[in-house]
Amino acid sequence: MTTFTVRVSDSMAKFLDSAQMRSWLEEYLHAPHALPHDPGAGDERVSLTLPQDLVTAVSGHLRCSTSAALRRIAVEQVGASEIESHQAESDYNTHFTTGARSEHPDTSSQAGTMAGLLVHAFLWILFMGAWLFFRSRKSKGTQEA
Repeated sequence: MTTFTVRVSDSMAKFLDSAQMRSWLEEYLHAPHALPHDPGAGDERVSLTLPQDLVTAVSGHLRCSTSAALRRIAVEQVGASEIESHQAESDYNTHFTTGARSEHPDTSSQAGTMAGLLVHAFLWILFMGAWLFFRSRKSKGTQEA
């Protein structure tokens, strides 16, 4: 048995323990399959006592570092949606108790707003160009007659 220290997000750290991770690693080796991408290192450090050969086999099969392999297994098993909902609840509680704004504003709504503005501007320019084109053609027609 070897102790592996893995950096994970605060929300994921609450779900990890050595016995559970050992079970997940064994399940994966019995039926290897595609796993989610590595969510990346977080701020929390979790120490897990696991069989070295088991961790080496999984990380070798996935062709990634041991930390990345452990995080990928954990994300699949815990479920990204459960971690995100736990994180959202934590963010809400922080906002509610401190009145603080979230550090990560909703960029998807900002991107949607920006895309809408760009489409609106493009249509306006297209409309004005067509109006100027037809106006100039009309004035050329009255000058030639």
